[in-house]
Amino acid sequence: KMRIEEQLKLLKQSELSPYILVDTCFFIDAVRNSLVYDDIIEFFRQKNYAFLSILPVYIEFMKGGDTIKDFRIKKEFFESLIKTIIPLDKEIIENAEKMCKIYRKDGKSVEPSDFFLAGTLMKYENKLSLLTKNHLHFPTQLFDIKYYLNIEVAKSIHTYQLTKYSEDKYTKALENLLKTPK
Repeated sequence: KMRIEEQLKLLKQSELSPYILVDTCFFIDAVRNSLVYDDIIEFFRQKNYAFLSILPVYIEFMKGGDTIKDFRIKKEFFESLIKTIIPLDKEIIENAEKMCKIYRKDGKSVEPSDFFLAGTLMKYENKLSLLTKNHLHFPTQLFDIKYYLNIEVAKSIHTYQLTKYSEDKYTKALENLLKTPK
């Protein structure tokens, strides 16, 4: 079992973009386990990583609070972590639609926000890494996993991946899709 500090030291040596697109799961886990996650967030900040997100992730994170106080805590946390919300322009929306086609029936359980995250990764292929623990929603048939981060919390371990979009893998998946019977 590698301590979080040791994992984070290795992280700085991996090939990541300085811009990290954050999935909803990280926000949820960070609010629930702030003592552990605050150190991780601080490490990323000290290494000059910038956290970015998209509006569908914000909405997905904000839903489901029990009280006005819960809503306020979530909003303040999101705003303290995310400096830029990437707008969903026409290209990102078209990319999300492309991902829906590629995922086909495997995409039934994928949240719409994940398609928009994938579309955003497509647009900014070499500039963004995605921080997520939704391994099935960002399959290795389309994405390259650059780093795993295991975060030990009370009674479990959260396994996150830092993932990048792969144009080569997308092209191959599209070719395979075109070969399938209509």
